[in-house]
Amino acid sequence: MKYTFFTLCLLLLCGAGCGKDGDTNPNTNKTNYLTMKVNGQEWKADAKIAGSLGVLRDGEFVIGGELIGQNDDMTIVFENVTGPGTYRTDDEYSIAQFWQNADGADIKLYQSQQDGKFTLNITRADRTSAEGTFSGTLDIVIGGTQGSVIITDGKFKYDQ
Repeated sequence: MKYTFFTLCLLLLCGAGCGKDGDTNPNTNKTNYLTMKVNGQEWKADAKIAGSLGVLRDGEFVIGGELIGQNDDMTIVFENVTGPGTYRTDDEYSIAQFWQNADGADIKLYQSQQDGKFTLNITRADRTSAEGTFSGTLDIVIGGTQGSVIITDGKFKYDQ
């Protein structure tokens, strides 16, 4: 039940990416990006990049995007964000989720735990923009019984 709200945010943020094949990136003319390394491999969102602070409710920071060709989604939702600063997943109100092959038969979901092993550094955020970095360990919760992914060099920038 504690992740119900985060699941709703995930659906709102990434659900828009469930359109028909061939959808184009709405951010084509912008310098928006969401990139990271997943277990050392480059990953770069190519669609549905969005981020904000306080749009759905005060103090809530959201950033996300998807990689269409691989059906991957990355979503980060942190509560109690007051502005630029460093935040960790050490409470029930902060979560990072990485879906692999989200539309396929071999779907996997990796998610942060309340252990502080995922860090978000926000350098700029408001209702229409977000910028910063992230890194950490996400443990598998769907699609396997054990395992994790290491996220390094995560960077994001979003301007509406």
